[in-house]
Amino acid sequence: NVPWQSQDSVDWSYTGNDHVVTFAQDDTSETAVEDFQVTTTDAQITGRLLDPDGKPMTDANVNANTDNGSWFNAQVKSGGKFTLKVVGGTYRVSAWTSITELSFPEKIITVNSGETVNMGDLQAISKDARINGVLTTEDNKPIAGMRINAFMFSAPGWTEATTNDDGSFALPVFA
Repeated sequence: NVPWQSQDSVDWSYTGNDHVVTFAQDDTSETAVEDFQVTTTDAQITGRLLDPDGKPMTDANVNANTDNGSWFNAQVKSGGKFTLKVVGGTYRVSAWTSITELSFPEKIITVNSGETVNMGDLQAISKDARINGVLTTEDNKPIAGMRINAFMFSAPGWTEATTNDDGSFALPVFA
């Protein structure tokens, strides 16, 4: 069991299909065992994340995804630098930050086994529009503290907001 914070030492990944385990919805004590076959990572994708002003960002994660659903993740380190340990292949590389007003362009990167590819800089883009709304119950009472998510296929990444005490929210998006 590897702690999430020490991913740098991990040299393997699970790239198979999801496993579903079902348990009775009662007080019955149950145990299930699942076997997972992992793959040794044999390539790396490196780069750097920058904010819209060109300054390095560290409050972010970088993901590399394949078309078959495999994904790899790395925390951005000092100076905005990241290293994704992957299996040789072609990846859609994207980044995510908790600063919801920012998003990053995606890049398609191919890396061969035994190779390190430096994909250069990914510079954040400021979202330039808002989707405003109010979340209420059926009898028009505001719902506070609810997370609202949206995804636009023609723009990179997710966006999210949390409703205010009056149920209002503003999702940062691209126009």
